[in-house]
Amino acid sequence: MRVDLEERFKYHICKTKNLRRNKPDKVRIKKYFLEMKNISRRNFMSAAVMAACIFCASQSDAKPTESSLRQIDSASLPPHPRLFLRDAEIPALKAKIRADKNLEKLHSIIIKKCDEILKLPLRKTKMDDDRRRLSTSREVLRRVFYLAYAYRMTGEEKYFSKCKAELMNAAGLETWNPTHFLDVGEMAMAMSIGYDWLYEKLSPAERKNIEEALLKKAFEVSDLRGHTFFWRAKNNWNQVCCGSLACAAMAAYETAPERCAAMIKKCVRSNAAAQSMYAQDGAYPEGVTYWDYGSSFEALFIEALKNCFGEDFGLSEADGFLDSPLFVLYSRSGRGELFNFADCGNSYRLMPALSWFAREAQNPDILFGADKQIASSADGGIVARLLPMFLIYAPEAGIGNIRAPAENFKTFVGGTPLMFIKTDWQGEGGIYLAAKGGRASENHAHMDAGSFVYESLGVRWAIDLGAHEYATLEKAGVNIWDKRQNSDRWKILRYSNFLHNTLTVNDALHNVNGFAALKDKFETPQKTGARFDLTEVFAPALEYASREIALVEGGKIRILDEVKTPQKSGAKVSWRMCTRAKVQICDGAKGFILSQDGKKLRIWAKDNFGFKAKTWSAKPSLKCEYQNKGVSVIGFEADIPSGTYASLEVFLGPVGE
Repeated sequence: MRVDLEERFKYHICKTKNLRRNKPDKVRIKKYFLEMKNISRRNFMSAAVMAACIFCASQSDAKPTESSLRQIDSASLPPHPRLFLRDAEIPALKAKIRADKNLEKLHSIIIKKCDEILKLPLRKTKMDDDRRRLSTSREVLRRVFYLAYAYRMTGEEKYFSKCKAELMNAAGLETWNPTHFLDVGEMAMAMSIGYDWLYEKLSPAERKNIEEALLKKAFEVSDLRGHTFFWRAKNNWNQVCCGSLACAAMAAYETAPERCAAMIKKCVRSNAAAQSMYAQDGAYPEGVTYWDYGSSFEALFIEALKNCFGEDFGLSEADGFLDSPLFVLYSRSGRGELFNFADCGNSYRLMPALSWFAREAQNPDILFGADKQIASSADGGIVARLLPMFLIYAPEAGIGNIRAPAENFKTFVGGTPLMFIKTDWQGEGGIYLAAKGGRASENHAHMDAGSFVYESLGVRWAIDLGAHEYATLEKAGVNIWDKRQNSDRWKILRYSNFLHNTLTVNDALHNVNGFAALKDKFETPQKTGARFDLTEVFAPALEYASREIALVEGGKIRILDEVKTPQKSGAKVSWRMCTRAKVQICDGAKGFILSQDGKKLRIWAKDNFGFKAKTWSAKPSLKCEYQNKGVSVIGFEADIPSGTYASLEVFLGPVGE
C-alpha cells in the first residue's frame, strides 16, 4: 500500500509541474483522502504529509525562484524575429490560413486594413482627455502589428515602409505619457513587435532610434515617483505594463544586456504576484472586458519568455490561469451579449488571446463560437488591435469543428464568485442566467453582490447597465478611482447597488469591503443554481442575508432571499431589478408583466412580510452621468421588524406560468 501511495503522489507531482492542467490543489488532495479512507492511520498520516508536500510544491512552482531567474543574466537569445512568430513558422501559418475559410477571412481583413492604413497620415500624439493618450498608443500598436504581419506574410515592400515610418514617428514623440503608464505599455509593445519582426530590414540607425526610445521613454520612467503603481497592482495594469516592458527588453536584449535582464526579472517577479487574480478557477474579478485586455498581454509576455528562454518561470502555472477562458465562454449569452458586471461592456467581440489559450491548454473547444462570429461579422466588425495573434495560435485543424461545452451549469468560486446557467449553446432560444458575489472594493467593481442578468425567449429581461465612460466623470470632478465607502465613486448611480439587480437595505450603500461568497450549488431535476451569502455586504443592518438563485421546474427562475434583522432594529429591504422592457404592475401589487420585442414575462412574489411591488427612477441626479433612458427599475419592498427572520421568493417566467 505504501509503495502504491508514494508512486501515486510522485505521479501527480510530475503532473502538476509538467502538464499544468490539474484540478485546484485542495480539491485534488481531498479527492485522494477520500480514496484512501480505508487505509491504516499510519499510512494515512504518511499520505497526508506527502499531500502537504505536493500542495506546497505546486504553490511555489507558480512563482519564479531567484535561481531560475539567474539564467536571464547570461542568456544567449535566439536571433530575430524571436518574440512571437519565427520565420520558420510562417509556411505552416500560411497553410493553416489557406485551409480554413474563417482564418482566411481574418487574414484578408488584416490585409484590407493595412491597405487603408497606407493612406493614413502618421499618427500624431494627442490627449484623449486630461490624463490619457491611450488611443494614440493603441492605434500605433494596431498599425505596427498589422503592417509588420502583412509584410512578413506577403513580402510587399509597401507594408514594411509604412510600418517603419510609424515606428520612427512613435520613437520621435517627446513622451509616451508615463503619468498614465498604460499608454507607455501599449506603445512599448508596438515598438517591440516592430523592432523584432523587422529587425533585419531596419538600418542600424533606425534600430538605434527604437532602442533609445524604449530606454528613455519606457525603461527609465518606469521607476520614477508617481509612475510605479502598476508594479504593485494585481489587475490588468500589471499585465499590460509588465508584459510590454519585458517584451521590449527581450527584443532589444543585446543592446544593454544588464539593463534588459534586470527589467525582465523585475517584470516576472511583479507579474507572478499579480497572477493571484485568476485563483482559484479562472474567474477574472474585473470582468470579461478586462480579462481580454490583461490576459492578451499576459499571453504575449509568456510566449516571448518561452521563445527567448525556453520557459516562462511558472507564470502559466498560476492557479486558474489556463482555465480562465471557460469564464469567458460562460459569460457570453445566447444573444451574444456578455454578463457585463463591473466596468464592462455587454457586446462580445473576437478575443485574439483565446487561440493562444486553446493551444496552451490543448483545448480547441475554448474557441467555440468563433467561426460563427467571424462568418457573421462585416470587415469593420472585427477591430482587435492584436488580431494577428488569433491567426498565429489558431489550431492547425482550423476552427470549423469546435464543440460546445458539455455543461449547461457552471460555477466559479475565486475572488469574484459566479454562477452561470446556459441551456442552449447553439442559438438565442434558451435560458441564460448569470449571477455574482464578490466585493465592491475590487478594481473596476460595482456594488453588485447578489446581482444577476437573465435572458429567455431571445430577450434580456434583467440587465446590468455596465460601464460608464471614465473621462466624462473625471472631467466633472468625480474621483471614480477612490473605492472607499463614502467616496465619489458610489455617487454614480450605475456603480451603486441602487441600479443593480440585488437587495438594498435601509436605502443605504452596500458595505464596500463586504464579501459575498458562493456557499452552495445544486443541480437536481427540481432546481439548478447557487446560494450566495450576503451577510457581510449588509452588516450591521442585517444579522444574516443570503440569496439563492436557480432555474426550477417549468423553466422558471426562482430567487429566494432570506434575511434576519438585529434584535434592536428593524430594516427596510428592497428587491430591485433593472430592465428595458415596458412595465405593468399586476397581481394586486405582488407582481409585474414585462413586454419587450413582442414577448412577455411575468414576475411575481411570495413572502411572509407583505412585500409590495414598486418602481424606482433610473435617472441619476448628476448631469455628468448617462441618463439611462429607457431603463426601468422594478422590485418589491417591505419593512421588517427587529429580531425577525423574513424571506422573499420572486419568480420569473413566461406569461401563463
